[in-house]
Amino acid sequence: MTSAHSRLSRASAVLAVVLGSALFLCMLTRVHREHAIDGVYFHPWTSDHMMQVVSIVDVRDEPLKSLWYLHIQPPLLEALRTASAMLHRHSAYPEILRQVDRDLLVLWGACYAILIGAICAWLVRLTRPIYALTCAFLLGALHPAFIFYATYLDGTILSALLMTWFSFELWNARDGRGAPSRLIAAVILLFLTRSIFQLPFLAVVTTALALRGWSRRRLIVFVSVAGVLMCAYLYKQYRLFGVAVTSTFAGYNGCRSIDAPCDWSMRDRAQRLPPLPDPSRALALRRMRKPNGEYNFNQIAYLRISFAQMDQYFRHFRRKPFRETVSAYARNLHLYLMPSSHYARVVETEHELVKRLVWRAPYDRLFSGVPLSLLVAGAGLYWFIHAPGSRERKRLIGLTLPCLYVLLVSVVFEGGENMRFKFFIEPVLVVLLASTAYDLARRFASRISLRQPPAPATPSHESRKHSVSARRRTRLQGSCTLHGR
Repeated sequence: MTSAHSRLSRASAVLAVVLGSALFLCMLTRVHREHAIDGVYFHPWTSDHMMQVVSIVDVRDEPLKSLWYLHIQPPLLEALRTASAMLHRHSAYPEILRQVDRDLLVLWGACYAILIGAICAWLVRLTRPIYALTCAFLLGALHPAFIFYATYLDGTILSALLMTWFSFELWNARDGRGAPSRLIAAVILLFLTRSIFQLPFLAVVTTALALRGWSRRRLIVFVSVAGVLMCAYLYKQYRLFGVAVTSTFAGYNGCRSIDAPCDWSMRDRAQRLPPLPDPSRALALRRMRKPNGEYNFNQIAYLRISFAQMDQYFRHFRRKPFRETVSAYARNLHLYLMPSSHYARVVETEHELVKRLVWRAPYDRLFSGVPLSLLVAGAGLYWFIHAPGSRERKRLIGLTLPCLYVLLVSVVFEGGENMRFKFFIEPVLVVLLASTAYDLARRFASRISLRQPPAPATPSHESRKHSVSARRRTRLQGSCTLHGR
């Protein structure tokens, strides 16, 4: 009965925070609806403004071809827009764009509520239900960056949700435990959502699972299934376009990451291009500009340019003085540590809802720059010091590797929008900081209780032995919360 009651209490906490977060976001958007453009957008960008998508007109008129010939970004976001466009395919532009964007924002709102619930579900495994619920709402639902990306058309909130799910499954995959099928699903969905999660990420995850204690047999099964699925898609991309990567690892992003000029000419590449599809095969390959005037980065003409830009990146990287390259990476790290909700300012827009949040300033200060760096470093050091033995420390290193990968790629292959990439792991950092604070408080309370004066009556020898044994068990259980025991 006690175990059943505990499970019910945990489930109730998670359900309460999911419903409460959804209701809170609905209320917040409704209160500020008067500031939304066309009653939909809290910022000046539609989804057609994003470089990683093709025009909604092409998606409406040629849904399968638009997905098949997509090379600027993995296809999951475009697949969601395609599904919505099919529901509204009889609408003319720009009405169909507003309807699709409205559907996306509803979906991102659902991702927001589920993400807060995922934080709570992880924390109830580490702490108590009421503490988990409170932290998930205060550090998640009220967090300006969570609200920002839930009401911004870019798929960052979806990437953060998938990264949190993956990190939870990795935490659970200790000493051969965990579900390989769920880990494979999380990795593949990340791969299909973001350019940052390409084949190098699979190598990082495999190393992390080895450090977490997975057997060789389990690792072979994981790598085989996930690797075949990833390589099948990459093979299709290579056969069509001569590339096996997407925008994060492209020349344009590389030049930006080292603060190098990147022109849009085709010199030095005209005779060295791989065979490319005929632009007449799909509207998405030949359209120069979308109906709103934005440049179509998915056209074949830009793909040719991107090969030249990759050459420029390698040339600049080889010739640039080492000190200047390090300085560029330091700038990228500074941008990465900026408040995640400041992304709109970097792209010279402003979010009409988030800028009106009266609690925005303290959250932005806490979750950025030196304060965030010190908190995360301190929490990591705390768990590393209290890990019982070198084997447990290896488990912790394995747990941190994917987040360190995201940080490294965000600094080395991006220069300008780095703080948006930080949000991919921000929910995981919330779990880390909240669980650390709980364990610190528990240890402090335990020490205080041990210093209390003994009761007047002297307990028997057996009672003292039982009491000491119970205290030792409590200390051991507390020291293993983040280690998955």
